[in-house]
Amino acid sequence: DSTVFLSESGDTIEATEAPASVECLFIPAEPAQLQQLLPQINFYNLKTTYLGGEGWGDKAVLGLGQEVIKTCYFASARLTGEATASYKKFKSDFNRKYKRDPAYLEAIGFDAMSLICQALKADKYSRSDITQYLSGIADFHGMAGLISFDRSRQNVVLPVYTIQAGEPKLMKEH
Repeated sequence: DSTVFLSESGDTIEATEAPASVECLFIPAEPAQLQQLLPQINFYNLKTTYLGGEGWGDKAVLGLGQEVIKTCYFASARLTGEATASYKKFKSDFNRKYKRDPAYLEAIGFDAMSLICQALKADKYSRSDITQYLSGIADFHGMAGLISFDRSRQNVVLPVYTIQAGEPKLMKEH
């Protein structure tokens, strides 16, 4: 029976008294899975720091509450810079035209076209000129987040967040 715990001496103890501790637990799950798993882990009083991925930034997970989420750190390229004035304008303009908020892929598309337009403004018109121009992009503050390309033209920025008061908070590099 998963609701009955025995101490080392064989005595029955309550779930809140179960001495379970794990330094950290990596849960790379989708939001619906996290909504199911996290309350169960909390019920069994597992003391741990959670590590995760994209799914942790979802509003459904953020709404579970600090007592369920506890301490967590997750990497996400999908959280937008919603606090910036440029994102607020992008969101407002998008909403006015399409009658809904922009999704992540729309923000990425906007960033991609913004970078292409920058290349064209810098008189880079051929494929190789644009490719070379983009490989030099560092710390571009786009609608989908920060972009810095490496030699293979992949975004090497992967921000790490924690959750505080039901909101994702970007961890600053030390």
